[in-house]
Amino acid sequence: MANQKVKLVGAISEGSSTWDTAKFELTFAVRELEGEGTEKVNVIYNQLKPDNFTDGGSVFVEGKYDAQQNLIVATKLTTKCASKYEGAESAKTTDGSY
Repeated sequence: MANQKVKLVGAISEGSSTWDTAKFELTFAVRELEGEGTEKVNVIYNQLKPDNFTDGGSVFVEGKYDAQQNLIVATKLTTKCASKYEGAESAKTTDGSY
């Protein structure tokens, strides 16, 4: 099924991310957070790159999935990172809204 809406939680694959400032385009691959799965899905996001976006970090992606290209065109991207100042995880979301 082409262009189906998806929500995905995973980890940003090490060494997979590129940020093109001229195109305002972030591309990366996502893999499972836990388990032994090695499958990855590619993501393209055409909005502001989150400040705490790092390879290996946890990410929530929402967008449209193209199975033929194994690609999610993301409309929402949320990154998570553990904070040494808080007991809970903090999250930052970018979805283009102001």
